[in-house]
Amino acid sequence: MNWRGLLRGGAFALAAVVLALAGGALQIWQNVDHRVFRALYLTRAPEPGAGIRLVDIAYPGEARSGHVGAFRAAQGAALRQLAALPVAPRIVLFDIWIANNPEGVDHLNQGISALRARGSKVYGAVDPNDRQRKLTADFMAAHYEPIYTNMFDGYGHTQLAYAADVLTYQTELRLSMAPVDLRLTALPVLAVGGQADALPATLVIPLGNDAAFKPLTHRLPDAAGRLEPPIPAGATLDYVVVGSFKEDSDNALKRPGPLLLAWALSDLVAGKASVAREPINHPMALLGLAAFAALLAMVVFALAFRSLRPRLAPAHWPAAARALALAAFVVAAAVLLGLGGVMLLAGRVIPISLPLVCAALGSACAWLGARRWIADEQVRRELAGGAEERAVQFDVFVSYTHDPPEHKAWVKRAIVAPLQALRRADGTPYRVFFDEAEIKVGRQWKTEIELALLGSRWFLPVYSARYFERPYCREELELADQLRIEGRLRMFPVALTVEGVPERYLRKVQYVDARAKPDFLDELIAQMVAEVPAAEPTPQGTVHRAP
Repeated sequence: MNWRGLLRGGAFALAAVVLALAGGALQIWQNVDHRVFRALYLTRAPEPGAGIRLVDIAYPGEARSGHVGAFRAAQGAALRQLAALPVAPRIVLFDIWIANNPEGVDHLNQGISALRARGSKVYGAVDPNDRQRKLTADFMAAHYEPIYTNMFDGYGHTQLAYAADVLTYQTELRLSMAPVDLRLTALPVLAVGGQADALPATLVIPLGNDAAFKPLTHRLPDAAGRLEPPIPAGATLDYVVVGSFKEDSDNALKRPGPLLLAWALSDLVAGKASVAREPINHPMALLGLAAFAALLAMVVFALAFRSLRPRLAPAHWPAAARALALAAFVVAAAVLLGLGGVMLLAGRVIPISLPLVCAALGSACAWLGARRWIADEQVRRELAGGAEERAVQFDVFVSYTHDPPEHKAWVKRAIVAPLQALRRADGTPYRVFFDEAEIKVGRQWKTEIELALLGSRWFLPVYSARYFERPYCREELELADQLRIEGRLRMFPVALTVEGVPERYLRKVQYVDARAKPDFLDELIAQMVAEVPAAEPTPQGTVHRAP
């Protein structure tokens, strides 16, 4: 089993999950998606809708402490001045939610009644959140209900989210609290007479420059004042948004709520000129796009690397892998952006930021895998290139498990020490590879073991109860067995026990039972000594095989 590949894949999946959760909590992905939407897909700048005006009522300081009489008197005055125009507004959106406080409500009733007497429709805004800022179906308990139910022609929510010059809102909120199941339409949708069911559940709208609404905004300082500048007598007043810029500027970037409402309203009445799009923001869609981007980057890298590799010298493979990792990310990013453009034509906006990050992770993961393959391939080439001549570093490679301590001591006493005591005819000792320290699993370990096995004539594995439980022992045995099959070394297994030894290893190579044959080492020594004339070491340590 490729444990390193599994670990690498697990690390990739963990990184993707952490990025998704962290970025979602901090709204990083949403902000980046909005910026990409504006920068790449917005073909024309949004403009204020025809026939839309705003009334900005000054917000007195005492209103924050609950004394709303003067503020409501100014609101009523603004409504009465609108009703007194030669041509009254067709629809008025009252973007100030009315708290459950009777102070000054008579002014509001008078203003609303005056507008309705002129044939105007008046819609109010409600705040559907409780004190913990969680949506609740019982929101009306915090509002002055008689005005909403008896005076307004209807009411809707103004939960308009704003970030990176992009407005997002749900066309309809579903609020549930047993036994109530309430559907609350967005105020701009309600005002234009649209049915929320006929619109996407969520709309994403790039915003224009608020300065465009400046000549369309009229300010009222207090109940005794007049709208400034005055509304022209012949002005078309399809929609008038009444609110307080100062009171409703509590969003993160201080963009007044009435302006956000005016932009949402402008897009709804724009018809074919609308720039609103429906976001594809289902969690499964986001995860699917992220997985697609990562897999695409890895597949592009794998195909390109496999195609390019035979045309390059091995020395150039690492540089090619780095370049292809970047190229794979660029291809995945281009495909995602192209897909975003196609979906935009269908009125949809796909999330792009998290999939791009996953594409980068996929490219990095593919590059790490290629880097390991290149390192392993270099070792394999050394192995394959040693058919005629290879460096001999060790006569015997002893493979054993390092625990328990008494087992290591037995291996050292019964096997290693006698082998190290041997001498050739010229008096030189036999060279024995005996690792004194635990070798950890990793790329460096495998490379060292492969090189050591490359330079060994004999491989002596000591089968014990724990030998096959240790990953490094299994790796050594697998590599040595491959070299044995290729005729590059000989294997001399010594078994202290056959319990726990996989059957395939017992069948592959005849082993020696050290318990039944205490002089087992004599057989190995005899075979080693018999091979010396056919492979005498040169002064440079290179073995030249006899013809």
